[in-house]
Amino acid sequence: MATSCGSAEQISTGGTSVPLKSPRRAVTSDSEAAAGTRRYYDDNARIYSEASVWLPLNDAFEPFVARLTAGARVLDLGCGAGRDLRALSLRGFRSIGLDVSLPLVELAAQFSGCPVIQGDMRTIPFEDGAFGGIWASASLLHLRRREIPSAVREVVRVLASGGYFFSSVKKGAGEGPDSKGRWFTYFEEDEWLAVLADVGLAVVQSSATQQASGTLEKNVSVDWFACITKKR
Repeated sequence: MATSCGSAEQISTGGTSVPLKSPRRAVTSDSEAAAGTRRYYDDNARIYSEASVWLPLNDAFEPFVARLTAGARVLDLGCGAGRDLRALSLRGFRSIGLDVSLPLVELAAQFSGCPVIQGDMRTIPFEDGAFGGIWASASLLHLRRREIPSAVREVVRVLASGGYFFSSVKKGAGEGPDSKGRWFTYFEEDEWLAVLADVGLAVVQSSATQQASGTLEKNVSVDWFACITKKR
């Protein structure tokens, strides 16, 4: 089920309803960076889905879900084609996906069986404290560097006190489009930790890993930095 958060007041998951924050636009005006990323996923949603949905889960998935309260409401922020959303649902969590690309929203809903809405990470369309956990795997890195601190503050806003937030970013310096037009902002480990600390998130686990090949560019290895944090 794909639901436009521009017109709905709540979204149902696991027999309960999650209030949407209104009035709030589903998707804000695209910057040049966001437009290129969104265009790629809109045009290549099926290709991306086929390349990603059966990949192994992030190594931090098990430690993340182990910290959550049974049956917690969890938001997959930038859910893509729904791989992680499906895994969260299979673990018994009341899971909701959000993605800026409508074709991916539709594919994620079909693949996961979970409610998925089209929305923007910069203005998350849910009420304060709505989620016990938020999972943002390789999603915030698609924003411009200057947009990311406020997007992380949005995460903190919709995360309940004591809730957990997972994030992963590509290691490196700078920002810009890749060969496919998708925007990437890169972070060194201490820089990403500072972004999280600035909004009051406490790091409970972090790890640096290398992915032997990219999801789409198979001949390119990717260095990642991932963190599980807790809202005080």
